[in-house]
Amino acid sequence: MTNKEEAFKKVQALAGKFLRNRERYESPDFNEQSTRLEFINPLFEALGWDIGNNKQNSPDYQEVVIEKTDGGKKRPDYTFRVGEKPRFYVEAKKPGVHISKGKEGGQASYQLRRYAWNSKLALSIVTNFKEIIVYDCTKNRKNKKKFRRSAI
Repeated sequence: MTNKEEAFKKVQALAGKFLRNRERYESPDFNEQSTRLEFINPLFEALGWDIGNNKQNSPDYQEVVIEKTDGGKKRPDYTFRVGEKPRFYVEAKKPGVHISKGKEGGQASYQLRRYAWNSKLALSIVTNFKEIIVYDCTKNRKNKKKFRRSAI
């Protein structure tokens, strides 16, 4: 079996798990941290990213840096890197959050795209596992609505 086939089977299994228990995962009781642990981390691991630093890279060379709030300063949930250089950010939300519409989805996309623009990254991603939105961050948008319209 090729790596692509293995990745497909892992992602398919995650999607099946989600669909079998969708009502539970979309409930207000299922939080973002659980979403990250049960779905988002395994999704990116299936795609070949070293989420848990299993390669034992030094902190400067970890492929994925999982951020935490420190002293009120909010950063993207994940920074994906090649070497020391960040390539894209991912913002995670729980499945009960509509990331493609509404106030909370708009705020998440605007904030994340602003981070990526300021870091000179070409793209960023917002996901609640059931949806994945990839944003083009090559153009600075000051209007929050324009940020949302440019979702790929």
